[in-house]
Amino acid sequence: MSTKLILFDLDGTLTDTVDNLTSCVNHVMQVFSHPEKTRDEVREPVGNGVRILLKTTLPAPVSEEYLDACVAEYMRYYPEHWMDYVKPYDGISALLDALKSRGFVLACLSNKPDAATKAICKTFFDGQIAHAFGERSGIPRKPDEKSVSSVLDELGFTREETLYVGDSEVDVKTAQNAGLFGVFCTWGFRSEAQLRAAGAQRLIHTPKELLAFV
Repeated sequence: MSTKLILFDLDGTLTDTVDNLTSCVNHVMQVFSHPEKTRDEVREPVGNGVRILLKTTLPAPVSEEYLDACVAEYMRYYPEHWMDYVKPYDGISALLDALKSRGFVLACLSNKPDAATKAICKTFFDGQIAHAFGERSGIPRKPDEKSVSSVLDELGFTREETLYVGDSEVDVKTAQNAGLFGVFCTWGFRSEAQLRAAGAQRLIHTPKELLAFV
């Protein structure tokens, strides 16, 4: 394959955001008088967007109207706290520098809100990640292939020129749906066994392994 664009997921791939997401989810739990969730309880549904994250972590069953209210509270709170406890994984910055020096274009595609995705990439990866895309109105979130095709159309790359890097079942499905070759990291939100069960094509255990692969 002749890779020109490397398209990264964000949460669990470039940045460790579990503590941030746990804090935000627990804010909603407090506001609506529900028991707080543990880090592991929040980690499992991460990757599908805010609505599914809350639908999974709220005590069941909840009406759509109630879920709407919880999502609204999360989205009110989140923009003031999206940097809380967030940090890049060890070795990511060096990896991005090395990939950029080799001439790859680096981009990020996340199911996080677009503003948060852009802010986090600018804060931690300014000058490394050239383009950042989060959840945007009118574009289906991952794993819908349109989430990828919209990025490729905007940036001017083909699927054959694009390598996808993620850490979850959603990412595996995204690569499959979009016809991309995918590399999946085991340092993120899912175990090696979960990724293999989802059909991951290639696993890496450290950022340096991606550099060796490309």
